[in-house]
Amino acid sequence: MKPGDWYVGVVAKALDYGIIEGYKDGTFEPNKTITREEAMVMIMRAMKLAGLNTSVSDAEAESVLSMYADGKKVTVWAKKAVAAAVESGLVQGSKTGLNPTSEITRAESAVIVQRLLEKAELIGSTK
Repeated sequence: MKPGDWYVGVVAKALDYGIIEGYKDGTFEPNKTITREEAMVMIMRAMKLAGLNTSVSDAEAESVLSMYADGKKVTVWAKKAVAAAVESGLVQGSKTGLNPTSEITRAESAVIVQRLLEKAELIGSTK
């Protein structure tokens, strides 16, 4: 990231609030696409900030993920976050499953954020 990049302020704020983190090696790749499971980890962190329940035990996570054909593909570090996103109704999966390692689209991200804001009662329902 360079100081003049358009997203610097937003990324810095998300980092301050603990919604995002860099990689274990200390790098941060702002122009890289993210996977669905990476997005769900960020959403789970935002859920905590909004005061929503994100508590999921290992057993609950395994149970929730077992409902999806590709549930075993969820990376260990993301399991509880993915399960919390599913249990809360923010993520519903598709015919093909959760697709945890697939890239997330802007449209999918927008829907998840809208559901989060509605669940936290920060915006009214669009239904």
